[in-house]
Amino acid sequence: MSAPTILSNIYAEYKRRTGDSKITLVQCIQDLNYLLFLMNVTKPAEQITKLYYCQGYDLYATPSEGFRDAIGLYSERTRIIRYVSPLRFRLEDPSLAYTDQVDRGKRFLKIRHDRSDSQKSLITMGDNLTADGAWTITNGSNLAINTTTYKEGAGSLSFDVGGTTITLTFARTSVIDASTFTEQMRLRFYAWFPTAPSSVEVRIGSSGSNYFTHTLTTQVTGEGFVTEGANELEFSRGSASETGTVDLDNIDYFRIIITFSSSTTDTDFLLNYINLIKPEELEFEWYSNYVGMDSDGNIIQKITEDASTTDQPIIQAYPDYINTVIDGMSAGWLRMRHPERAGMFEGRFRSIKADGKLIGGIEFLHRRYPNRMAVYKRKKTLPPLYRGSMRLRGR
Repeated sequence: MSAPTILSNIYAEYKRRTGDSKITLVQCIQDLNYLLFLMNVTKPAEQITKLYYCQGYDLYATPSEGFRDAIGLYSERTRIIRYVSPLRFRLEDPSLAYTDQVDRGKRFLKIRHDRSDSQKSLITMGDNLTADGAWTITNGSNLAINTTTYKEGAGSLSFDVGGTTITLTFARTSVIDASTFTEQMRLRFYAWFPTAPSSVEVRIGSSGSNYFTHTLTTQVTGEGFVTEGANELEFSRGSASETGTVDLDNIDYFRIIITFSSSTTDTDFLLNYINLIKPEELEFEWYSNYVGMDSDGNIIQKITEDASTTDQPIIQAYPDYINTVIDGMSAGWLRMRHPERAGMFEGRFRSIKADGKLIGGIEFLHRRYPNRMAVYKRKKTLPPLYRGSMRLRGR
């Protein structure tokens, strides 16, 4: 006989508290999933991931799955990067701050960190056809400089498309030494697409036979490609494959292959400000929507609703959460069947006291594991918000 698991213990206690032995394991799992989702548990749902900051670029994706809310952003150089509201980020132009924002249904971060040790090397600004090297184009035409639409410099590289795929190659006249850029090396650039592509393949290397390849299907924020305004794109060496053996001491080869879902004829595609970057590694702490873990230890957003599941609830190491959750589940199960007993469990779900002291329930959990969501109150212990800290200190 196998040893009892946290899920099997919850199931047994759920039946005991409700006094209903007919509750099935699947019904128990369904009720557990539902309540954990509504509760937005704090401590068990905390996650920490690495975020790679690129000097001079504000936009960063949130974790692709399970992200609920930001807790904090940390740098070894400044310890903490302050959270501010989107309005303050826009109006006050902070030098050391971050915020979160939503656009087209995608939530992403904006970060400014002028004390970062991130380094960038300009591959090409894109505002001159011959500066820094030479461009060639395949399956496209009309390479030119657009001096109206660009983010940096004096213009952007313009070209026309005719077909399903277009290839642009840039050969630098001088090499970039990226030997210290680590396996987390990034490349960022801006692109304008009159017709949205299905993918953008980016190659960077020391020759046409020795390069890294990363195929992009979204902008750096996780948003799809747009036809109005600039798209900010990011190559990541950590997500790339390698062809041949790249000589990081001698990077001089850049290629972009734009693919469309069908044959496309359009004009005035643009590229601007292409940089190779050594990022700074930050720690991003956040609350997740995860409610369970599978048998391999992977966190999941829903416990499999099957009697043979090997998934376990994310609260498995927190007995105080477990007791409160079972009380909440029992209140829900009994609400229509035995309202008076349901009321008792609803009260226990809110709070449990002994000798006047709070020892259980949601109120107890909120005190023991307070919500640490990022806030934008000023605190004297945090680094100055503004560029030029004298504005905060006075004279």
